[in-house]
Amino acid sequence: MGVAVALEQRDGTVPPGGEATRDIRIRNTGAIVDQFELDVVGEAASWTRVEPTQVNLMPGEEGSATLVFAPPRSSHVAAGPVPFALRVMSREDTGGSSVEEMTVTVGSFSQIAADLVPRTSYGRFGGKHELALDNLGNHPELVAVTATDPDRLLNLRVDPANVTVEAGTATFVRIKAKPKKTFWLGPNKTIPFHVVVTGAESEQTMVQGSLLQQPILPPWFFKAVLAAIAVAIALAFLWFAFLKPAVESTAKSVAEDHTEDLVAAVEDGNKQAAAAAAAAEEAAKTSQEADTKSDEAAKGVEQIRKDVGGTSGQPSGGTLSTASATDFRITTEVPPAGGFLPSIQDVPDGKIIWISDIVLQNPAGDSGKLRIQRGDQVLFEFGLENFRDLDYHLIQPIQFTDANDVVVAVDCKNPSDDCTPSVYFTGRITDAPKKKTG
Repeated sequence: MGVAVALEQRDGTVPPGGEATRDIRIRNTGAIVDQFELDVVGEAASWTRVEPTQVNLMPGEEGSATLVFAPPRSSHVAAGPVPFALRVMSREDTGGSSVEEMTVTVGSFSQIAADLVPRTSYGRFGGKHELALDNLGNHPELVAVTATDPDRLLNLRVDPANVTVEAGTATFVRIKAKPKKTFWLGPNKTIPFHVVVTGAESEQTMVQGSLLQQPILPPWFFKAVLAAIAVAIALAFLWFAFLKPAVESTAKSVAEDHTEDLVAAVEDGNKQAAAAAAAAEEAAKTSQEADTKSDEAAKGVEQIRKDVGGTSGQPSGGTLSTASATDFRITTEVPPAGGFLPSIQDVPDGKIIWISDIVLQNPAGDSGKLRIQRGDQVLFEFGLENFRDLDYHLIQPIQFTDANDVVVAVDCKNPSDDCTPSVYFTGRITDAPKKKTG
């Protein structure tokens, strides 16, 4: 059981917007009476039909049908071969149905639409337009665009002058209109021009446009100048008639008052200067007497030291004048949610470290808190979120001894990663004062 399909091949194309037919021969190759349903599938199915759609055939009998092609005149149906398939379905034996693949050629047509936006441009030195080119045909087309003005008063520039417009799309061409001559005053001038669109296959299209050329000086310019002159004259009259005499009188009165105050101030200053000179002379005498007493006291102290077996000069330890420079860095690596974990810099036995500068560094942008301690005593506490690099210069150095080491404690609040802030210390180190016995 089954069906055999034969298609009469015909050369030629189907014109868009027209119709073409193709005959079909169908034979029932089965052993029983059968009914066959015919339809079209594929790209051409929307504009192709079968007449009739059903054929009843006896065993071994042939029948005929007609394919009618009617592609629309639209850019949505491209020119050239279009594949489709004829499906012949058997009602009695679905396995014996047939699908015949074939093509139909759609002819081409050209149609270019042009529109100038804006139709009229405004400007003192030129205007700008855009030419919209719509390809309403069903195949790409090369278009040439030219612009001219009949009076030759404009310099017209087209960019690009030649463009390929795809089917069913729009392309824009820029057109600049620049007047060959400008004028300072007077009414606006309308300069017409036209744009010619020539396609490789489509008909020539012309679009009209114009440039409304304006004067360099606007119409209100002289009115504004006259108004400004009038205002300047009015202000000058007010100044010389009313304001200037009043200002001069007020200035003279103020100057006289200030002169009297200045004379009184000078007299007071002379009196204060005389009193200050007398006080300075008295202070000099007092200072001289104090220096004499200080020298005597120093000699007495020196004598006492000699009597008790002491030495003169700087103390043996604990002073910055005999210190040497020192610096060190305390780095940390603290896991999250572990509380304050300390990192310690030991102070050597018998030494004192005087810290004068501190540099805090948090390059990873950690979260949490950082403390600087003297042993267990908290001196500073910082939020890690508040700094990446931060330095402190202390007026009074901080003292650390071998009993109270330098401690940096960190409480890490990162979600997962360890906190790695560090602190850099600079200062001086001295010997600790020796304890006296006896």
